[in-house]
Amino acid sequence: MDGKRFAALVETISGALLAKAGLALTDLRVGGRAHVAEFGNGQIGVTIGFEPGDNFLSFDVHQVSPEGNRVGSGLTLAELNRLFAADIPAAERDAAAALVAQWQPRDALERRLAKSVVDLSLVLPRYTVAAIGSETSQA
Repeated sequence: MDGKRFAALVETISGALLAKAGLALTDLRVGGRAHVAEFGNGQIGVTIGFEPGDNFLSFDVHQVSPEGNRVGSGLTLAELNRLFAADIPAAERDAAAALVAQWQPRDALERRLAKSVVDLSLVLPRYTVAAIGSETSQA
């Protein structure tokens, strides 16, 4: 997957799904050894990274301070799935899975990117409630 395809997929797939979770694309850097897309809403930040030389995809979710700085070390998509995937109803999971086919990924890597973004869109609202809700209750 080259940089242009990464950018197109991130803007199309991630933009549509993460917008539903209240996140907007804030930065997209394509080129060199890594391609990076950043999404945020002032409280939660999501970084999607791709290293073309290694075909390595990464997803990081972290809290953002009122000043816009990253707070803490964040969580990976695998950690979020472990924490929240069991709470997702089957109907919601099936509807999200159907979206992957609509984007017609070209290969296994693009399917993995699409599926990961779908997974992220399912667990992110639950993480947001847990992370932001715990801050609100402590205040």
